Amino acid sequence: MKLEIRPFIGEYDWGWVKQHIGVLRVEDTCGLMGIDSEKNETVTACIMDNWLNRCVQLQFVCTNSMALRHGFIEACFDFVFNEQGMNSAYAMIAENNEASLKVAKHMGFVEKTRLTDAYDDGIDFILFEMLRKDCKYLPVREVA
Repeated sequence: MKLEIRPFIGEYDWGWVKQHIGVLRVEDTCGLMGIDSEKNETVTACIMDNWLNRCVQLQFVCTNSMALRHGFIEACFDFVFNEQGMNSAYAMIAENNEASLKVAKHMGFVEKTRLTDAYDDGIDFILFEMLRKDCKYLPVREVA
């Protein structure tokens, strides 16, 4: 796979995103897209919205896990923490979405709280947080 990473283009990319996750596009929605340039096929996205002074909400979509091994996650966290200067990122995941929970924990997101029945009756939303200082996907910076 040869992965091309580019900015999210709302008019062009929103259809693909909506096919895979049920999110709303809001005024501050942006993100990164991962395209398998060998197949000219979108394989992953990181949708970012609800930007606050020092944090942002992230939602990842991935239809081919190989994309995550080609620098996509690193590019997303570099954008959030280095380019945009955020201190933290958060994600809301339904407690019955076992695959997403596993990936979030593997990435280093930490469970902060649960919103009872917020996804559906009997299904909580779990709020996860990633602090910049704990992000293992950022390049190590040498101190002069």
